[in-house]
Amino acid sequence: MDNYQRALEAALARHATVQIAIAVACSLKLKAKGTKLTFVAIEALADCIKLTGGDAFEFEATKQFLSATTVTALAITESMAELTIADIVRASKIIKKAATNTAERMFAKAIAEQRDGLRINRVKILRQLKREQRGFTQRLGRDWQQPLDSLLLLIWICRECGSSVNVAARSRATRAPSKKVEVLTRLHARACQTALEVHVLLSNGFADGALARWRTLYELDVVAAFVNRYGSSAAYLFTEHHVVCAKKHADAYNESAITLGLPKIPLPEYNRLVRKCRTLEKRYGKHFLGDYGWANIALKRPGRMTFRDIVNIVGYDHLRSDYATANSSIHATATSLYFRVGLHETHDEVLLAGPSNLGLVDVVSLTAQALLGLTGTTTNLKGNIDRLALLDVAQSMYSDLLQEAETADAAILDRGTAMAYALREPQPMS
Repeated sequence: MDNYQRALEAALARHATVQIAIAVACSLKLKAKGTKLTFVAIEALADCIKLTGGDAFEFEATKQFLSATTVTALAITESMAELTIADIVRASKIIKKAATNTAERMFAKAIAEQRDGLRINRVKILRQLKREQRGFTQRLGRDWQQPLDSLLLLIWICRECGSSVNVAARSRATRAPSKKVEVLTRLHARACQTALEVHVLLSNGFADGALARWRTLYELDVVAAFVNRYGSSAAYLFTEHHVVCAKKHADAYNESAITLGLPKIPLPEYNRLVRKCRTLEKRYGKHFLGDYGWANIALKRPGRMTFRDIVNIVGYDHLRSDYATANSSIHATATSLYFRVGLHETHDEVLLAGPSNLGLVDVVSLTAQALLGLTGTTTNLKGNIDRLALLDVAQSMYSDLLQEAETADAAILDRGTAMAYALREPQPMS
């Protein structure tokens, strides 16, 4: 991998000596007199120079030098006697320029070699990577197939419940759904999609990524619980707040557009957003323009509302630690350097650069809890005996699902076959 780097370092080290500078300066003196030394002769000349302390040096012609050039030792000695500090400085500049050119040439060769190698071996490399990935997922499935299948089934049941509520709420026989129903059914649909994303990541051994997606699921559950508690007025404020979000996104885009050379949002379109935000501010007050301003107004609470405030209000603060852990899987914090969900606590020396069969159990539990909570909230909007029975089945599956997940995790740790970092055959990490 580092062949060109090593060759470059060796070449630079060879040419970054005082002896080379003296030899180049001497060659320039000879060139001015009509005698030219080859590159090989200059290198051989440098080997004939011995530093004796301070600015002094000695020259003693070797057989290698004499065989590399027709220039006599006397001519070399006379040229060296004429050297000044300015000559050495000039030679050093020439050497520096030559070194830069050498580095550029070797870099170009390295790029060409890497590109050609990738082009020639593309199919082989991808086949190997896919084979390793398949092997990993197969080994993961030996322990985790049953709990992951149970989670997938639970997600399907929750989606069926939400679909049934959505159809009932929007059927022609009923009036248009309230804002509360509108918001909760849309939040639930997104939650089902997010839960499936979690399942895909877990099925491929990415517990950290799955926990990051659970964070979204948790936020959806929290907002749904708040809207459910405070009714259609809170739901209406929530939908109104999308204009504030759109304005912030537009500002962010316009800032980036300047740097990226992209066209900014057309001024008429942007001005419409500005006018709408001003109208909302007049209607609800300046706090409405905050990130959770809709909740501020719903509670008639002054000051800046945060997501943590909403969490406390709906009673979901017991998951704050898990939420903080999920944040470290998303953000570039110092914690994320040393803690990974997919690693056992005793394996902090492993740099996790791929999938792992550890850390799945907590994400399975958290995902099921969040989705069941939001599904219960949504199902109760249009509850009938069939939907409530299906919801009860899903809720009763949770304890079995958790037991299956804990059994799978314990089996891996007991065998000492925790797989992390590499996709190859499992090797004990202890």
